[in-house]
Amino acid sequence: MDIKARMKGFYPIVDTSVVEPARVPSVAESIVRAGAGILQLRAKSTSTAEFFRLATTLRNITERAGIIFIVNDRVDVALLSRADGVHLGTEDIPPEETRRLLGRRAVIGFSTHTPEELKEADRLFR
Repeated sequence: MDIKARMKGFYPIVDTSVVEPARVPSVAESIVRAGAGILQLRAKSTSTAEFFRLATTLRNITERAGIIFIVNDRVDVALLSRADGVHLGTEDIPPEETRRLLGRRAVIGFSTHTPEELKEADRLFR
């Protein structure tokens, strides 16, 4: 099934600043059972190794459930964990370079805070 067709339902974000890392997998399982169509992992304060471990675990959970998995900020972790995509902040790798690294099928979202940034986002992904 096309990834755009699978982008439905609610979009929860599991954030390690709210959920302790040891509980992330069980929280993700609960989210999957609740019917999420997409799940994002946000782990700004964890080490790269821990982020990768959590991302790999959540990729396995979301893959079994057939839902989309997004990694926050870290293109390297998204690529290595086989995530469906990445959500970028304004200080992250530019979307154009992210597209080159992750490929045409990857979901790439990014934050916008001004009308100009929104116009640029629209231009990049038309």
